[in-house]
Amino acid sequence: ERHQFIHLQAEVLLGYGAICRVQGEIRKSLKHHRKALQINEHSGNRFQEAITLGLIANSLVDLSEWDQALQTYHKSLRVNQDLGNRHGELSNLVNMASVQQRMGLFQAALQSSRMAMELSIEMNDRASEAQAMEHIANVHYSLGEIDQAAPLYQQAIAINRSINRRFSEATNLGNMGNLYMDKGLNRKAIECLEEALAIHKDIGSKSGQALVIGNLGIAWEYLGETDKAEPGT
Repeated sequence: ERHQFIHLQAEVLLGYGAICRVQGEIRKSLKHHRKALQINEHSGNRFQEAITLGLIANSLVDLSEWDQALQTYHKSLRVNQDLGNRHGELSNLVNMASVQQRMGLFQAALQSSRMAMELSIEMNDRASEAQAMEHIANVHYSLGEIDQAAPLYQQAIAINRSINRRFSEATNLGNMGNLYMDKGLNRKAIECLEEALAIHKDIGSKSGQALVIGNLGIAWEYLGETDKAEPGT
């Protein structure tokens, strides 16, 4: 009974932490999740320990505390690897790649992304495969290796389209549009960006629309068609 009570106590703390994070109270969320982590560590519940570490890392990302977030994802990864929890391991690798990219640790991000892609293919997890491809493409793009990034973005678009992940499809279409602009292929850029904009409108993503409209304006200006660069034209 005591074991059940301790497990329930940790679950309640995780629930409180999740609610706080949704409400934007990130530091409160961290406080609850760290208490839950202590309970899971003391009770030897390693599966919940790995999950809680991942949640703590997510909140640290929200706070832009990149070093701590990366270290915490690493801890979660080690526990998941010890447990043979491949789903948890895959989630950690994808999140680590994102943080490493933000920190400018491009080679580490490539390594994490490639490990994630290999694992996602083994597990037939198409969504994670596309996400890992996008991370790899983003690193190549950041390094100025545009020709290596382009086919990966295109593959990510195709996978996301096939599994109806429309926001991710639009994101990668936007990435391709920006890539074409960098190559001076502004007509192709506009095609991709207009397709991305249509998807964002369809799914009701205001932030996605705003970003794409801004980039469309730049593409039209490059072509000297400033009248079309105005929002809503």
